[in-house]
Amino acid sequence: MMIKGFSIKKTLTKSFFAKDSTYQLYYHKIGDIQSKDKLVFDTSKEKSNFSFFTKENKLFIIEESEDEITTNYYYSELNNEMFQFTNFLKDDKSNIDFLNIKNNKFYFSDEKYPWGSISYFDINNPNENQILIPQVYTHLLIDATFLEKYIVCKYKNMGKYYMSIYDYTGKFIRKFEAPHNMDFEINYWDEKTDELFVVFYSYTISSLNYKLNITTGANDIYFNDFIEPKPTLFPFNYFETKTITYKSRDNKDIPIVIIHKKGIELNGNNPTLLKAYGGFGSVSSPNYDTGLLHFLEKGGVYAFAQVRGGGEKGKNWHREGRGLKKINSINDFVDAAEFLIREKYTNPNKLAITGGSNGGLVVGAAMTQRPDLFKVVVANVGVFDMINAQKFTVGKYHLDEYGNADIKEEFNSLLNFSPLHNIKEDVNYPTCLIITSENDDRVPPFHSYKFVAKLQSRSAQKNPIYLKVNKNAGHYGNISSYENRVKKESEFYSFIWEYLNN
Repeated sequence: MMIKGFSIKKTLTKSFFAKDSTYQLYYHKIGDIQSKDKLVFDTSKEKSNFSFFTKENKLFIIEESEDEITTNYYYSELNNEMFQFTNFLKDDKSNIDFLNIKNNKFYFSDEKYPWGSISYFDINNPNENQILIPQVYTHLLIDATFLEKYIVCKYKNMGKYYMSIYDYTGKFIRKFEAPHNMDFEINYWDEKTDELFVVFYSYTISSLNYKLNITTGANDIYFNDFIEPKPTLFPFNYFETKTITYKSRDNKDIPIVIIHKKGIELNGNNPTLLKAYGGFGSVSSPNYDTGLLHFLEKGGVYAFAQVRGGGEKGKNWHREGRGLKKINSINDFVDAAEFLIREKYTNPNKLAITGGSNGGLVVGAAMTQRPDLFKVVVANVGVFDMINAQKFTVGKYHLDEYGNADIKEEFNSLLNFSPLHNIKEDVNYPTCLIITSENDDRVPPFHSYKFVAKLQSRSAQKNPIYLKVNKNAGHYGNISSYENRVKKESEFYSFIWEYLNN
């Protein structure tokens, strides 16, 4: 069939399914003409969104209501082309996270256990739930990989990552801890050798390929004809990475990752880059960056504050930084800056802050609240006009995250931290580089245009305010090639280094 808008295909032996932009799911037999395609699911009237997949000779559909409040789960047997759907979980409002289906068992995580657990029920008897793998308090369940014989759970606790392996009865099999506090991704499981092939990585160490034997516990670095040994830029212990906590103004323990060259003198005069995201329950993870290595090698300090609104301390951490509590994200970030200054990592004349998208909102709000704390601000595709954000593109879907400007209490909350509306006429704000993309359909560029225009138009502004517009680019900027990514990183680190040291 012809696919309109976007499409999702699940290829079977002799057929496939595709969803078009009119809320319809069609069944197509390979080799048949398009006119014979069969409409099997239609939400045109309800305008509810849905996703689908095939597994164990069944077609599953997950339907979310237009207002995103309720979810319905369906299945139909694939050996019957009449496609009679069973609505096995109806009008669910519990915000469960679907994980997998195996042997008719529906595996999920729910909000009852904010650090993450795995429960299941039989799709033919959904009213009887069982907890298979309980939550581990203060250890965040980031991901679960379902293999033929095992469930591999990935956990994070104060910057340390590890995996715990269970069988399908919930029996614990083995634990592997990541070396050097590295994050990891599971690539492949070899059933014959019972080995997991895993990639480890961190802020300062590039990808390391390992094979982990589940039976014996053996672990070895892995090379082959395509994955060859490569020299590292620095020894593994050249940089020091630590995750500690600082106290927020309301006495919460906020985790913060701090990285610097080992043995560096922390005398309160170190060029420092502070970053955060703090939204949508997103869990931060390390990203190897040679530009950051260059910054650290020259004596810089990097810090990432895991502020409320993110998901680093579970679902409750997100709740404490969303809606009417969104101000907590900004306050936590300001408190992180004060912590770094108080503990002699840096001083206000040596501190740069950065963030993208929701992180751009956080740094923009922090800058307008406490301009005295920062020397340089780099905000990338930030949300700055909180009053009008909901009127454009995806803004209407983020009312639960930020608030609804059409409701008085929530309007006042938004106005309290909206970066655009908190610019004062008599303040010389820090040097700013505001970056946007002209084709950004998540955070339209008008946010950056208005924010920069208002900052530049005041006579009190003496520090430069720069606007960079990525042409022919979307939310993630112009990173379609290696050269573009390198250029982007080099410009970013050169900019902050120049202004932190002049």
